[in-house]
Amino acid sequence: NRMLFGMERPNDGEQKAERELTAAHEAGHALLTALLLPESQIRRVSIIPTGKGAAGYSMAIPPEKLFHRRQELLHHMAVALAGREAEALYLGGYEQISNGASNDIERATSTIRRMITEWGMSDELGTITFGNNNGDQVFLGRDLGRDRNYSEAVAYSIDKEVKRMMDECHAEARRLLSENLDKLTLVAETLKDREVIQANEFLALMEGRSLDELDKQKEE
Repeated sequence: NRMLFGMERPNDGEQKAERELTAAHEAGHALLTALLLPESQIRRVSIIPTGKGAAGYSMAIPPEKLFHRRQELLHHMAVALAGREAEALYLGGYEQISNGASNDIERATSTIRRMITEWGMSDELGTITFGNNNGDQVFLGRDLGRDRNYSEAVAYSIDKEVKRMMDECHAEARRLLSENLDKLTLVAETLKDREVIQANEFLALMEGRSLDELDKQKEE
């Protein structure tokens, strides 16, 4: 049947729930970007599904850099995890979260692991490189592209440090979203109503201005 008719569309109730979930998720990414990475200006936030399978997106253009400081990388990880935290805050608890953050979590985990094993950015494990770089090859039972040259005890310490740093980024995202719950709600509600928020509209929302007022100014 799917080959003949395609995927079935969700009913109205399911569509409304998915729309609300996506709005919360993208609002979380956009708000944390504005709070933690102000140099990466938000260009557009959308809950219109893309051809690549994403339910929505938050588009920001970061400045070109050769190097990234440790704190900046941690801020990027908090932004990546903000979608999941926004779902929980806006929808009423972790029972309401979705699997929509899977790619965000994967990217954050991978970056934090690199911070620890390649870039010497762990307070606990120090300025040490763990593993030998083997390019892009995948070895069964080994880290992606890296040949493990350390003990099981060190591997356990790395995993423990990854979790600690991930937990800190989660906590930072949740703290900032909680402190700015009014803005999170405003952006999410606006996305549900308009589907797309442009750069100037997002800036107006961050300043507490009405988009109706902005629309009137455009008409004049």
